[in-house]
Amino acid sequence: MKHFNIYSNPQGNYIAIKQGWSWFGAILTFIWAFFNKMWAIGITVLFIIILLTVIGGFVGEKIDNIISIIWNATIAIVFGMNGNEWKSNSLISRGYEFQDTVSASNSEGAIAQFLKNKGK
Repeated sequence: MKHFNIYSNPQGNYIAIKQGWSWFGAILTFIWAFFNKMWAIGITVLFIIILLTVIGGFVGEKIDNIISIIWNATIAIVFGMNGNEWKSNSLISRGYEFQDTVSASNSEGAIAQFLKNKGK
């Protein structure tokens, strides 16, 4: 079972965010950030990627490859470790409120479990 934080907004929408590592954040980085409406993070990472690509054109292929490997590994780890927390903070900034933490196998199950517990 995984642990999910449940958030709701005044319109009655519920979102479950898994605690811990974010695989989608680690793999998709800035695309994942844009998809989750985290514009500043996505734009910053995209800008750095473009900047490193331009710099790589001046430093030579071997050094460019080393920089790319280090950058990609670092950003994947940072997004993986922090992605779900960033997503939670983004929801709060958009009017969602933390409700509870529940254990479930997936996000839909977590919301169902929360609503079941809420009804008791």
